[in-house]
Amino acid sequence: MAISKAINPDVGAPAGSNTQVQFNSSGVMGASSKLTFDGTDLTLVDNSKVTLGTGGDADLYYDGTNVILLPYVVGNGNFGIGTTSPDVAANGNNDVVVTISNSATAADHHAAILELNASTSTNTAEIGKLAFTRSAATNKDHASIRVLTASGDADAGANMLFMTKTLNSAIAERMRIASSGYVGIGNGNPDELLNATTGLAIGNVSDATSEITIATTTSGTGELNFTDTGNTTAQGYIRYFHDGNSMRFAANATEYMYLTTGGILGIREDTNGNMTNGIAINQRANDNEILALKCTDVAHGMTGLTETDTYGAFRKYENNGGGLSIAGYSDAHGPAGNALHLRGTLGEAADTTKSTSARGVVYMATLVKDGTAGGLVGSNGNLFAIGNSETTRFIFDAEGSGHADVEWTTYDTYNDLALISDMEDTLLAMEAPDQTPRRHAMEATGIIGKDSWHMEDAKPRAMVNFTKLAMLHHGALIQTGDRFKLLEDRLNQTEAKLLLAETKLNLLEN
Repeated sequence: MAISKAINPDVGAPAGSNTQVQFNSSGVMGASSKLTFDGTDLTLVDNSKVTLGTGGDADLYYDGTNVILLPYVVGNGNFGIGTTSPDVAANGNNDVVVTISNSATAADHHAAILELNASTSTNTAEIGKLAFTRSAATNKDHASIRVLTASGDADAGANMLFMTKTLNSAIAERMRIASSGYVGIGNGNPDELLNATTGLAIGNVSDATSEITIATTTSGTGELNFTDTGNTTAQGYIRYFHDGNSMRFAANATEYMYLTTGGILGIREDTNGNMTNGIAINQRANDNEILALKCTDVAHGMTGLTETDTYGAFRKYENNGGGLSIAGYSDAHGPAGNALHLRGTLGEAADTTKSTSARGVVYMATLVKDGTAGGLVGSNGNLFAIGNSETTRFIFDAEGSGHADVEWTTYDTYNDLALISDMEDTLLAMEAPDQTPRRHAMEATGIIGKDSWHMEDAKPRAMVNFTKLAMLHHGALIQTGDRFKLLEDRLNQTEAKLLLAETKLNLLEN
């Protein structure tokens, strides 16, 4: 802008091509067509620039649509608001374009502020936006930080949105700080997934995949820690050890669970030399249940043994010696069922051999300690025992003999020989109506199970109490012996009578 060489108080327009500005006696400035001053407003036409600096380093102008500031058209400086050193935030380099500073030190003053103000009170209206763009791009809005009102109330809170774009796509929301304080990553409404005062929601129910990645060096540790008031260390954590590739879980500042690189899940145990994959549980010095199986629809009430909703439990048999106790608990539900059910299902035909090397669909083996291994149970040792509570009723020993603690009862009130005969006759003719009373009589003795009669492969079958059957056979032997004794006595009497008769006959003959 060139000032005129002289002031002509009466002129209303510039005179001469070199004279660009003149003032009249009324204080009105005249200029070329690009600059006017009417005593109130100084006006530059579109694209007329105010150039700053001796070297024309910066331009300020209006292009008909936008107000434009070019901070370093010629130079390499930045733009400062409230500061004479606008590059301080960049540690002395020239990466900073705009620096906003507040040098006030009074207690009621804040740090430097950039305020974006909008008068709208419309629900979810945009009241502030910080955009990052590239002028050469077709879709110039690459990333932005936006603030939206949370409701139509002018004093309502606001949501802050963080948005980015991928290649050749439109910008989209990636993270949100809701007015409630919840943070959502990939979730525009974290309130619906969170119930606490504050929290972080990642993804939403419509996402197929949501991820959190914690990366370290190959020897580092990735951690997710939990603490509380009064504690400076983590009270709970999830830690992944890249050196060894294992994961550990802690609660109450104590590690309780481990996942090893080999695929062993350990509870208070992080190694097991006899396991490749599996679960290892170390009960430490505790003597109660080590594994409990529960169900909400079970309430057996046997709380002196276990909790009422526990239907199965594993525990040590002896506090210091070990051994495994397996218990099943069943609630009353009508007909008596099974509290502990053992089933084996074989994927091929069962072994039919009858030898000491034979196997069954369900096979139980017993061993005793032999050095560091297990060996055979010694002579007359008990292999298997069945008890009524703590009273043993059946024993199978190392020789294969079975022993039973039974009520010693014979059937002397019955004709045991007749019962044996009836068993055969009744079984063979079980479907004959005339055999029904005899069948009921056999059931009454307990030798044949009540209502156990059935046909299979056209042959009669029934459940037989072999202990009572042994008693029947024992009674039959006694009754047979008594009959033989009676017959023997009668035979002896008859023999004596015959001898007497023979003697008398000889006397008569003589």
